[in-house]
Parts: sequence; structure tokens; C-alpha cells
Amino acid sequence: MPRSSFSIPSSLRNVLRFIAFSLFPLFLIQALSGQDSQVAPLPAPDFGTERTIVLDFEPFSSGTPAADLYASLGLKVIETGEYRAVTQVFSTGVLGIRNHYFIRTEPNSEAASAGGGSYTVILNFDLPLQRVGLQLDQLPGNAPPRLERLSALDGLGGLIGSIEAPTTIGGLSEFPSQFWGLESRGERSISRILLEGVEDVLSLAQLRFDFAREPVFTSFLAQVGQGAVPGGVLRTTITVTNPSPLQAQAQLSLVGSDGAAMDLDLNGTASSQFSLELEPFSSIQLRTRGEELLTGYARLESNRPLQATAAFAVVLADGSIASEAGVSATAPFFLLNGAVERDSQLGIDSGIALANPSEEEAVLFVLPIAADGTPGDRSSRFTLPPRGHAAMFLGELLGDSIEADFTGSIRIVSRLPIAAVVLRTSLGRVSSSLPVATTERP
Repeated sequence: MPRSSFSIPSSLRNVLRFIAFSLFPLFLIQALSGQDSQVAPLPAPDFGTERTIVLDFEPFSSGTPAADLYASLGLKVIETGEYRAVTQVFSTGVLGIRNHYFIRTEPNSEAASAGGGSYTVILNFDLPLQRVGLQLDQLPGNAPPRLERLSALDGLGGLIGSIEAPTTIGGLSEFPSQFWGLESRGERSISRILLEGVEDVLSLAQLRFDFAREPVFTSFLAQVGQGAVPGGVLRTTITVTNPSPLQAQAQLSLVGSDGAAMDLDLNGTASSQFSLELEPFSSIQLRTRGEELLTGYARLESNRPLQATAAFAVVLADGSIASEAGVSATAPFFLLNGAVERDSQLGIDSGIALANPSEEEAVLFVLPIAADGTPGDRSSRFTLPPRGHAAMFLGELLGDSIEADFTGSIRIVSRLPIAAVVLRTSLGRVSSSLPVATTERP
């Protein structure tokens, strides 16, 4: 596998080697001892539904450089040992896989450089799995693939069970191959798998798995709208992108300021619900066309992690765009900091949009903080109804607790998680978005 340009100090390499070759065997012995198997083997013909995720590594067999193939799947290769004694592959875009560890059982440099020894491969998964399958191919000019044992572990590192023979041999590709598949038959889900005695990590041609529960990813666009506004017509363009190599299904729901479903005309269809299907690495756009003034927020639910933005444009009578700005989708949070600006002489102001996706009333406290970090004398209390939405200028939100000219931020504390966006306006028209940040993890 080619080296990447990433370099690691020798002291860190020594630590990694110590962990890999000293602590890992202890962990492996503890994990694989003294437990009854609760897995069942699965042959390749019986593995695969419309929910099965398949990652195809077949291009290895045609001579594609390993680093190029991993990059095409959103994976990042990091070499941490002089002769690949330890190689870590961290997932940056493939749903489900958190990281891999390829650990050579004979770490001395002479054996490693000669290609001797075998690997124990550890694959950790972000979400619990029900079934896992591996296809191992014989590469041109190499010996048949070899794997001694496939084991499944739960989230605490406890052994669920192991299989010690392939469940299907041959017929899976143009080269002789093996398929190893297993399924958890108990209450515990699979969080990690161990491949012991792998002679060539490049023989891994395909990985497939089923989640124990179908994942749901949710994000919010805290402001969407359409209709006549002073000086033109407000148009919103919602763009959704699928950054993974897997097909995605999503549901876009539009909610008005009162918490009720809001019908918007998107691409000629008026509705509050839109079902979306995105091919790998693809994007789609939905544009408002209605004339009635409506504002609210959007909820995006999907089975893959998607990215979404909403771009607001004021369109003049001649069709030209007077102003435009975009915001990204976000998760709801309890604590938020948003940059704000207000300049009465230049006509600059900040608009804040807030969305409460909860089924209960949200109580918010908003405190202005000056650029030098000095907090305001008092905070303002604000409430949002269940599933409610509000959009207002800085002065409307904070009243007389904010000065006519102000540069700094606002601190929002809510008893329920909310989504928020801050928009900078110039002479009443949106000119850009301003950052909203949190120290919480989504």
C-alpha cells in the first residue's frame, strides 16, 4: 500500500508500536476466551437485502493503487510504521466504518520488508450491526486468500462468536474467492469484527453489512421561505448533497412559524413533505416558486449522513437577483453562540431565525456579549411554541438590552435543543450568513 504524505514523529510511532504489539494481544486473548458463540454463519447467496450496505474493493484486483481506491471510497490511509508494521485506515466518508487497524503479527522490519507474517485486522463500526460479510479474492500471481478466523464483538469488546471456515468458496468474482459471513443471533449487536490470520490485506475485495437498526440522521434548516417582500420576491433554493458512495433516501418536511405543516411550491410541486432519493456523490436542488409570503424551517431525515444548504435570494421584477445568501443545515443544540452586528449609520443589522423541533414549548435566554467579551447587563427571555419558529432582527430579540450600534455575539441558552441561524442584512436585504457555534457534540 503506498505511503501517504502524512508523517508521524518517531516518538509517536514508538507509542503506537507498543500499543499494537504489547497491549493488543492481551485484549485479543481476553475478548476471545471463555464465551459461547452466539453467531450463525451466512453463505453469500443468503446475504443481501435492500438495506445491505456493500463496499466494493474489487479494483484492487485490477492493479488500482490502494491509496487511490481508498480515497475514492472516502477513506484516508495513514502509514505509522516504517514497513507498514502498523497501518490505520480512518473512515472520513463511508457510513458505518469508524476505523480499521491492520496489525502484522511479525513486526520485525526484516520480515515486514520481505512480506512475511500475517495480519490481524480489526474493523470498528459507528453503529451496531446485525450481519457482516467479507469477500476475499485471490489476486493475480498470488496464493489463494487465507483467513483463519472471523470473530464478532459487542460494544464492550465481549465476544459474540466466531467462525473458522468460509461459508462459500468460489464463484464470486473472476478470481478464486472465499466468502465469510456471520449473523448475531442473540440480543447483542456487532460493534467490531476481528479477522485473524490474514495473509494479504489486499485480498479483501468486498465488505457488506446490515445495521441492527436502520440509522436515521436528522438536521434542520432554521430558515426557509418564499413570497413577495419589499423590493422583490423571496426565493429559497434548498440543495441536498450525498457525500457517501451509498444511495440515500431522505424526507424533507416543511414547518411554519406556528408549528403546523407548511406547503411550499418546490420545483412546481406544492407540499409540506418531499421524498428524496440521492445516488452516491450526487446533489439535488429544490427551488421555491410561490408568491404567497411564507416562512418557517425545514427538517431533513435520511438513512445516510447528508449535507444541506438553503440559499435565500431577493429576485427583482426583471428576474435579476438583488441579494443572496446561504446557510447550512445544523443539528439542534441547548447552547449556542452567534456572531451579530448592528450599525445604524451603514444600515447593517442581524436577523436571527430560531426553530424548536420539540413537541414542548422551548424557553430561551439570550445574552449579548461585546467583542471584548463583556456580557450585557441582563438577558432576554423568549419562548418558542412546540415545533415553532421565529425570525426577528437583533433589536426585536433583545429589546433595549442591546445598543443601536453593536458588534459582538449573542449567547443562547435553551431548556430544549433548538436550531438557529444568524443572517447579516444590509439596508433590509440579506447579504451573508454569520457563524453560529456550540461546544456541544451533535
